[in-house]
Amino acid sequence: MSIWNRLWKKSKSFLCCGCRERFTDENAVYVYKSTCICRKCFEELDFVEGVILFFGEAFEDYTFAPFYYRGLFREIFLKFKFNGNYAFGHILGMAAAERLKQEEELKDYNCIVPVPLSDKRYRERGFNQSEIMAQYIAKELGIKMEKLLVRCKHTAPQSSIKTADRSANVRDAFKVCDDVKGKRIILFDDIHTTGSTMHECRVVLEAAGAEEVCLVSSAFVYHKKKEWI
Repeated sequence: MSIWNRLWKKSKSFLCCGCRERFTDENAVYVYKSTCICRKCFEELDFVEGVILFFGEAFEDYTFAPFYYRGLFREIFLKFKFNGNYAFGHILGMAAAERLKQEEELKDYNCIVPVPLSDKRYRERGFNQSEIMAQYIAKELGIKMEKLLVRCKHTAPQSSIKTADRSANVRDAFKVCDDVKGKRIILFDDIHTTGSTMHECRVVLEAAGAEEVCLVSSAFVYHKKKEWI
């Protein structure tokens, strides 16, 4: 690389998806096109260590999730999902993938499958946020991202449904669209709230012959522990 190219790269600035300030490569942790997350904002993300146990109304015992869904992570994610700031999703996907690749248990799986959107929701939004983020996790783990599920029923957004009704809302909403027999699958959803969507997908995949299905999200909504009777 010539001295001029090095100087150009060093002087090029990127807009942080958190604080909206401009930074050079030296102060940007992750970069996607003209967007980055700076070191200060990256450190403000609410990190989690290891396997996260879900309580409250969760349908699954555990999932891997590198962040808590609150604070700056939530602010950036909402701008990605509902305002169409695609670059923000790429940045969060990179951050999640970097941490998830440290989990040894995730290295035993064949592929990662993002939770699909309905055709109607995809047309409205123009992208599948889980798919954007999952591609980075697949790359870091050295496995393929495969679209093995389709959403065969349009449902109301889970965020608009009461917790007790979320399971019924997604029941029979997914089906397998390719051979999954013997596959060890990482099922990825953007945010894990109650686990009802992932639970439904997991049931469908296992019924179709998947050997094992592991649950992964970029972040989870914290539930206080409940005593089960």
